[in-house]
Amino acid sequence: MIKGRFDGKFSGYGFVIPEDGTPDIFIPPGSTGIALDGDLVLAIKTKKRKGKWEGKIIKVLKRGRERFVGRVVVEDNIIFIEPFDKDIPYFFYPLNAREKKLKQGEVVLFEIAGWTNPKYSPPCRVIRRVRKRELEKTVLEEEFSLKKGFPEKVLKSIEKINVVIRKDREDWRKQFAITIDPEDAKDFDDAIALEKKRGYYYLYVHIADVSAFVEKGSSIDREAEKRGCTVYLPNETYFMLPAELTKRISLLEGEDKPVMSVVMKIDADGEVRDYWIKQGIMRNAKRLTYKEAEKMIKGKGKRGIQGRLKTMMELADVISSKKARLGRLDFKLPEVKVVIENGEVAGVFPVERLNSHRLVEEFMVLANETVASHIMNSGKPGIYRIHEEPDIEKLYDFARFVRELGFKLDGFSRENLYAFLKSVEGEPFEKVLNYELLRCMKRARYVAVPQPHFGLASEIYTHFTSPIRRYPDLVVHRILKGIEYSQDELTAIADHSTEMDWKAQEAERRAVEMFTLKFIGSGKEDRFIGLITGVLAGGIFVELEEFVVSGFIPISLLPDEDYLLKEKALIGDKHRFRVGERLLVSVESVDHLSGHLTLRYLGKVRE
Repeated sequence: MIKGRFDGKFSGYGFVIPEDGTPDIFIPPGSTGIALDGDLVLAIKTKKRKGKWEGKIIKVLKRGRERFVGRVVVEDNIIFIEPFDKDIPYFFYPLNAREKKLKQGEVVLFEIAGWTNPKYSPPCRVIRRVRKRELEKTVLEEEFSLKKGFPEKVLKSIEKINVVIRKDREDWRKQFAITIDPEDAKDFDDAIALEKKRGYYYLYVHIADVSAFVEKGSSIDREAEKRGCTVYLPNETYFMLPAELTKRISLLEGEDKPVMSVVMKIDADGEVRDYWIKQGIMRNAKRLTYKEAEKMIKGKGKRGIQGRLKTMMELADVISSKKARLGRLDFKLPEVKVVIENGEVAGVFPVERLNSHRLVEEFMVLANETVASHIMNSGKPGIYRIHEEPDIEKLYDFARFVRELGFKLDGFSRENLYAFLKSVEGEPFEKVLNYELLRCMKRARYVAVPQPHFGLASEIYTHFTSPIRRYPDLVVHRILKGIEYSQDELTAIADHSTEMDWKAQEAERRAVEMFTLKFIGSGKEDRFIGLITGVLAGGIFVELEEFVVSGFIPISLLPDEDYLLKEKALIGDKHRFRVGERLLVSVESVDHLSGHLTLRYLGKVRE
């Protein structure tokens, strides 16, 4: 029997992700039992198909969650609740429907109530109606188990924290160190400084010393471990550490703060020739936004802070060139930022990729690599961030698709994949090829055994640079200080941190999608250009270019023809719809809470 987490899908199938790290097991429709997405389950393997195991769920050990949000549906005087969670394929039957006097279309919070037979709809009990002004917040908090506040015990313990700055800390306060962050940053983990002398760059990466404030095993520590990371949504921020403590720890301009610092001696090829890891105290000389830093980098001046930034950019370019030679994968995919004002969506804007973003990222990645190597070479137990090689079968499918579009993929090594991505830059199919290759990739995760990071082209990697918002980083700081963790402790922390990291990513993606669809549904625009990203026998998936959100055109809203599904294309008598083509579409219907966007085909966009 296999113990693992169930990754359920709306179509009724799913995958069991084993706790022991072995390959996922496909669970076909009819074999999922009473399991819901996110549940901890026991499964058995039933047969092997194309080298992969299929199985059957035989027991739910623990529900991933008990509470859900959904919309009341009344048909033939029978009342059901349709959950907004897209990965749940069931309607729930409310046992207290009459008592609550439920009406068609109402949104309610409900909890599952003793479901034992998969032949019947899962029973539930309605807890309360959800008010209009709290719809999005409630859906997201329940779907991803997000907590806004902190227990009273945790908040009271903050008052007792007294950090004494020991004299043996390195004093960096006279150094010109700066922070570069978004305009709306909630926390300030990292500061950077750079010196160039005798043919070498000396890069200083100063990271807020959270471990000086949060003691291992304390009530704050246990709560932070449970949360795993801070979750940033357009409408709310769910902190890993209380906001008051976050502010005390953050590297605010002009304030003296304890830090963990990595100093790296780097040559002209971007290689780290020597390094030092020290506990220190520093003073942030200047807080810059990415846009402010970008303006200085592109400006003509070479003195003062502008000159320092130009030298930093020079080093960032050196590191980027080194990583390019190693084949680091850099997917060029668009992102959007949702702006919320007074509870409403004020706008959805494309995220601009700046040189200043790359500068900070290169320095943080290098610091993380250096710390990971240090811990591994010390022989102490550690926690690492790994990214395994992509699925070979998916790569073969990708190679076939590449050939159909008239492109060539020379091999499956990271260097080959990097060269391919560079070769399609500026091509009409660039975006869809980036998407298709990204789908071949596995997800990065935390482990307690050192392994490479495929995407970053790193032999060894960890997370050290964001301890205010990521729990593994805090653990890494403690390991550097000599605070002991057993291998079993670190394995448990790595597994839980991975789960919470993935959940945070899904919450952030879902929230951006939800508010973007709400904006689209407001009717400010009626026609959109979209890219075909997938095809099924029943229709095509289209991503709206301006908003980076996906919708579906059912076959009934395509020209009235007989269609055949063939190799990522839907072929009709007169029309053909292939992945990578651009279409003009309109909105047929939108439900932002469930994430459903139905589109209507208007015509093709001629390139």
